[in-house]
Amino acid sequence: MRCSHITQVLLLCLCLPLSVSAVDDLWPDGSYDESVPTPETVLGYPLGARHTPHHLLTRFLEAMASSSPRVRLERIGESYLGRAQFHVIVSAPANLERLDEIRAGIRDLTRIDSRADAARVEAILADTPAIAMLNYSVHGNEASGVEAAMRTVYQLAAGTDETTRGILERVVTVIDPVQNPDGHDRYVGFINNWIVTESNADYQSLEHDEPWPGGRTNAYYFDLNRDWFLLTQVESVNRIKALLKWLPQVAPDLHEMGSNSTYFFHPPMLPVNWNIPQVTRKWLEIYGRANAEAFDGFGWTYYTREDFDMLYPGYGESLPTLLGAIGMTYEQGSARSRRRERRDGTVFELRDATWHHFIASMTTLAVTADRREEKLRDFHRFFTESVLVAASGEIRAVCIPPSDPMRVNKLIERVQLLGGVASRATESFVVRGAHDYLAGRTRDVQLPAGTIVIPLRQTAGVVLKTILEPDTRLESSFLDEERRRIDRGESSRFYDVTAWNLPMTYDLPSYASPTDVEVALEVVEPLERTRPESAPVSRARTAYVVPPDTNANIALVIGLLGKGYRVRVASKSFTLGETEYAPGTAVLRVSRNPDTLHDAINELLAETGGTAAATDTAYTPDGIDLGSGNILALREPRVAVLGGDGFSSYNFGAVRYLFEQVWKLPHSALRGESVGRLDLDRYNVIVLPRSRGLQSVLGERGIARLKHWVEDGGVLVAIGSSVDFIASEALGLSSAPKYRQRRREPGDAPATPAGGDGGPAEGGSPRAPGKRFEVEKLLSTPGAILKVILDERSHLAWGYPRGSVPALVAGRSVYEPITDDQGITAGRYDDGPEMVLSGHVWPEMRELLRGKAHVWRERRGQGQVICFAEDPVFRASYDGLERLFFNAVIVSLAYAP
Repeated sequence: MRCSHITQVLLLCLCLPLSVSAVDDLWPDGSYDESVPTPETVLGYPLGARHTPHHLLTRFLEAMASSSPRVRLERIGESYLGRAQFHVIVSAPANLERLDEIRAGIRDLTRIDSRADAARVEAILADTPAIAMLNYSVHGNEASGVEAAMRTVYQLAAGTDETTRGILERVVTVIDPVQNPDGHDRYVGFINNWIVTESNADYQSLEHDEPWPGGRTNAYYFDLNRDWFLLTQVESVNRIKALLKWLPQVAPDLHEMGSNSTYFFHPPMLPVNWNIPQVTRKWLEIYGRANAEAFDGFGWTYYTREDFDMLYPGYGESLPTLLGAIGMTYEQGSARSRRRERRDGTVFELRDATWHHFIASMTTLAVTADRREEKLRDFHRFFTESVLVAASGEIRAVCIPPSDPMRVNKLIERVQLLGGVASRATESFVVRGAHDYLAGRTRDVQLPAGTIVIPLRQTAGVVLKTILEPDTRLESSFLDEERRRIDRGESSRFYDVTAWNLPMTYDLPSYASPTDVEVALEVVEPLERTRPESAPVSRARTAYVVPPDTNANIALVIGLLGKGYRVRVASKSFTLGETEYAPGTAVLRVSRNPDTLHDAINELLAETGGTAAATDTAYTPDGIDLGSGNILALREPRVAVLGGDGFSSYNFGAVRYLFEQVWKLPHSALRGESVGRLDLDRYNVIVLPRSRGLQSVLGERGIARLKHWVEDGGVLVAIGSSVDFIASEALGLSSAPKYRQRRREPGDAPATPAGGDGGPAEGGSPRAPGKRFEVEKLLSTPGAILKVILDERSHLAWGYPRGSVPALVAGRSVYEPITDDQGITAGRYDDGPEMVLSGHVWPEMRELLRGKAHVWRERRGQGQVICFAEDPVFRASYDGLERLFFNAVIVSLAYAP
């Protein structure tokens, strides 16, 4: 690697013997401005001696901003629990005085047509500092990041050595000291309340075993390092707005990993998202080599390339990279408290982790300062070359015709938050050879006026292509090696899902155009809210009807139930005027409700963005009349969600987020281990998030109590791995048998081929609870989107006029459909060639999954059990499955006593 002056000075300093200064020994041969208070002076303890809570972090940052002319502190938002999110901007005072000019110059470098203004580009490259964004502790319990952030802020605020001054002159550094303030404070509270005097390095000690749900996630237990483009969480929205404000050229994301690991920095392992260009990939090697040299100066060990891919675009490394920065993951082996003994007998401390992250941070800044002009020039190339390459490929634009306004608006909002532009066609037009997302095939299509068009030839083209293109590309060499690893019994290198495109996750009819769309367009103005505007409904003499065609109407119906109004749901279709209303339409009869109904509906329409119609007659020209017995009464939902030990905090949090933030549905959260002693009769719906070991968590008493509650009339909704428990002999509430890989002994005959009719596993009827089918190969699906065919006979399918919906499949859970006498399989995977809509599925699993059960409903006594083989609320991103989940949780109450 070519080293220029600042990096050479840094590496020379790092090779000097350590000397303890008045500050600490994290920066060899450093000198400091004494007018800036040290971290120990502000906090009352040296950095790394204990974990710093949010209020002390705030105190420290304010002290730096008030004492150093190099520091500005910006509040970019706040978390769900009201903790401030900060950005610390540190640079030479002269740079801080012209931040607007610097940002304007950087933004000019992103113009994809700026080649025509070469003189302006050269002027920017000549005297504009680079922008570096350092992001720490997106996982709250990876706490050394916060300590390293403070040490980096102090170094830049007070350091007077040559390396620091060179960085200040050539780089504007933007530091996010804690991306997840709620999770971090949850973790710090646990640690600091546990350790009274000394930390215990014994890894079996309780201080190294966080209680459920742990501090990794935010207030709703979301992994914020998966939310960079989904943008479901407020912290993520605040971060992306700040990222687009600064448009950094380098953006490392600093994490922790297992305690017995060393330190990881880029280059990453495969796969790397194919939309990341070579002009970006070369810098992963440059920064990696610089960090290696810096760590070598201390004799620290590290590794590269063996972990942490760059495939999924929702990582803190991937999303900035797709916007032109050099995003990188830095992973530090964790002390997981203040001190921890590792397998080799050495003791690793929080202070050590702080030190390593600090040196990696400063090395990254030093390289950026040294190679400022080169880095800015390549940043410019990203937009003038890579964006145009993305826009000239197989997909030139994505077209979304009018459908559910709330879901369309949500996609537009995501595009705009990522710096993109969406337009609306003012007339109808034809797209030749369009890829139909939901059908999984190519065809010519005529699209109406009002269709949303997102061209890829725009500044955000690379990131928009990545999150909107129908499928993911994986290198054949990677897949070949991955298959060899699986066959050898080694662990998979797939780190996250392989499918994520927003048109499918939102279940929006969408078309990828292979050519530029030639139609008159008007730019969609920035959306102020995702929920669409609603027109008030006129006063009804007979009834109000709420169709099941939009997600906004879910919140509308739940709001009416919550206010105590009597809501019914049509189990068959009917016509009013020229409008046909499908099964699932909510009906509110005026005669059965208070006089306040009209005003309440209009208030909720304005709040939710829903739609409703009024009718003055119960007679319908076609279908059932509004007094029909096929219009069923919905009971008031009294919903509980089980959580605590044994349950996935991610899935629990997503359900809770959906109920609180989206549906506004009152509910109770119950500890699974307490079920045996709780009064379950207070609830008519219980949701079981994904789980493991439920038999021991619930205990015999809890299992008996839950089974009795279902048979007495309760609605039990089980998700993912909880379905296996529901179908086990211990509970016996579902008869759907699960497939498993046969355990073969030497000399065994070949097992039943995948997808064959080989019958049940040894031990009895396949329909008895707890029984299994055995197959030769049962490979894990690394997060692909499959087409689910819905059965219109089931109330779970109401609101899906196309009769199908895209759904995520991840893992190796495969269930045989139940027979009609046991209940109904409401959704099963397509058995045709278009089953896999996006992502990677191994050939054996493609065959095995065809026609298998995705969601089903079974009667048990007076109650019912609804099973989702996969997660319908995955990361709160599958808006297309929201109606399916609503039908399970709420509409099922029309079928229970």
